[in-house]
Amino acid sequence: MISLRRLSIGAGYKYLMHSIAAGDGPEAVDVSSLAHYYLASGTPPGRFLGRGLAGLDDGNGVIEGTVVEDEHLRRMLHECADPITGKQLATKRLRANGVGSFDLTFNPSKSISVAWALADPATRDVIYRCHQEAISYVLDYAEREVFRVRAGTNGIIVDETRGVVAAAFTHFDSRSGDPQLHDHVVVMNRAQSTRDGIWRTLDSRALFGSTVELSELHQGVLADLLCQNLGWDFDARVRRHSSAPKWEVRGVGDHLITEFSRRSEGIELEKIRLVSQFEADHGRLPTDVEVLRLRQTATLATRPAKRGHSLRSLSEEWSSRAQPYLDSGPADFVASLSHERTALLAGDVNPGVVADLAKTALETVATKRATFSLSNLRAESNRLLQGQRFASPAEREHVVLEVADRAAHEAVLLSAPELLSVPDFLRRPDGTSRFTSTSHQLYSSRLILDAEGRLLNAADSFGARVVSAATLARVTGEAPPGRDVILGADQVAAVIDIATSGRVLDLLSAPAGSGKTTTMATLKVAWESEHRPGSVLGLAPSAAAAEVLGFELGVDTDNVAKFLYEHRHLRQRGRELDVLREKVRERSARGLAPTPRQFRAINELEAGLAKWTLSPGQLIIVDEASLASTFDLDELLSAAQDVQAKVLLVGDPNQLSSVEAGGMFSTLVRSRPDAATLTSLHRFSSAWEGMASLALRSGQDAAFFAYQSRGRLSG
Repeated sequence: MISLRRLSIGAGYKYLMHSIAAGDGPEAVDVSSLAHYYLASGTPPGRFLGRGLAGLDDGNGVIEGTVVEDEHLRRMLHECADPITGKQLATKRLRANGVGSFDLTFNPSKSISVAWALADPATRDVIYRCHQEAISYVLDYAEREVFRVRAGTNGIIVDETRGVVAAAFTHFDSRSGDPQLHDHVVVMNRAQSTRDGIWRTLDSRALFGSTVELSELHQGVLADLLCQNLGWDFDARVRRHSSAPKWEVRGVGDHLITEFSRRSEGIELEKIRLVSQFEADHGRLPTDVEVLRLRQTATLATRPAKRGHSLRSLSEEWSSRAQPYLDSGPADFVASLSHERTALLAGDVNPGVVADLAKTALETVATKRATFSLSNLRAESNRLLQGQRFASPAEREHVVLEVADRAAHEAVLLSAPELLSVPDFLRRPDGTSRFTSTSHQLYSSRLILDAEGRLLNAADSFGARVVSAATLARVTGEAPPGRDVILGADQVAAVIDIATSGRVLDLLSAPAGSGKTTTMATLKVAWESEHRPGSVLGLAPSAAAAEVLGFELGVDTDNVAKFLYEHRHLRQRGRELDVLREKVRERSARGLAPTPRQFRAINELEAGLAKWTLSPGQLIIVDEASLASTFDLDELLSAAQDVQAKVLLVGDPNQLSSVEAGGMFSTLVRSRPDAATLTSLHRFSSAWEGMASLALRSGQDAAFFAYQSRGRLSG
């Protein structure tokens, strides 16, 4: 995999010198072999990479692989200057805190590092050379497809580059002393434009938007090279927190991988502790975004200092730790990993397979994102082909691009076409305008657009059941059960609007602290007064939110995904119930009673059918609706329309959207200016804090100053 971070010319440069480039190996040796460093402590010296090296030293160029010295690195990353001559490479100097470089960290899978650590010296060198070759190939691909420079006001012009200038540093182990072969490839934030040869700033938008694509390509290319050179194959393993599989060397068991993953295990244990503390402090589970931030905190909190042991001492330690998991010596174990595997050529993949892969890639990306880029399609195409071995990286790239291009052709391009004539000097060799970039083009799929259209149409469709004025007058004039508060004017208006609108899909926009729970509780009482007890169902995107909703309203609740899963299986349950009942009838015809097992199974199936079947006139309340995915909302709406039930989406349109393809709640609220909205805040005892929370919600600077002036901010 590849991770990416920005390095500023100040703090970032210091981090690089102290944490990445530090090493005491000899300065003038062949860095293609690890034998020179087997007895030395520290890591190999850095080496120059990238086609942009040709433009350095006043055009004389620098040979790729040349050792990077401290002065080279200081000029290159601290000043964005020519590392050889020290001359500035652009007319404008970077700001003091400007981005001087980008650190792309190339991490092979843990099983590759484990096998490398246990291999004999010759095999270890082969693995290392494959690692370096994969890095070079992916960097070259990025120079062709990803790296761009920006010119003009606000970087409006996007130019191709002659290549980038990079310094690569190899590391052998993690901070916990586990084998972790990886390279930090630090790319200078300057590159020459192919149009005029001027050194300009890189377009970081394209780079960050393509990191996953480059990561997936790197994984596939490295696996192909190891298969070609060592006969290794790879198999899919289950991830702890992802449905996408991880690919590890076949034969390197999970127990061995776990033994050499102390750093990951330590981070995971600390993250679990932080999640538990969060739940205790806030009374709820953290969202996916909050869990990600807690994991980042755990990573920093558990980060030990670098050890700097020699590779020989590390190898002895690794062999000792691995032996309990092996039936032979470490070197023999690595030798046993070789398998026979046929490698594909691009021509071996027929057009029908390409079409099927393209369809799958498009559907998968569309499920995750309402809009997406060509790079997203390429990343998914790479992911779909991870289980295949190709004869060369070029063969893999050819198929991946063919699949992604086919998927893009089937997608819907949302970016506007060129509307103005562009002079020739602002056109690329392929005729496209330099004002546009494929990395900035947005696509969507017909699936997501159709789902959005159905939701928008339903929000303007009528025919759902309503509540009478008499019932509403009675219910809104008294406190909801279990509460001692009377509804405010905005809450009463919201209840009446929703209960009498007759809309198939209704909305309640409610900022935090605006009393949405009390409003929903009153609506629930009104609805059940006329449409039978139990006619209100509560759903939420997460199990924790659903549990809170059920407690607050006193209704049956579940998370949206669970409900939809069970609802999809109603017909199957019905068929199973029919089969069981027929068997019971056959036993009865023979004078036999149902078996206890049959009796229990029938009861369970009947209870499941009752629990997950919607009925006419039901009100389905979806709380935290901004976090629900578009496809989930569409499927739920379809199920409700089948039985003439009503769906109410409740939430804050300014809240973060779903981690999958989402954003429909805010879109629906914008499309309906008359949607029920709560405007008064009840959570805060101080008036200023209520106003500050609203300002914070809408991104106003006034919120910051309000909290700061009252001493409410802390570092």
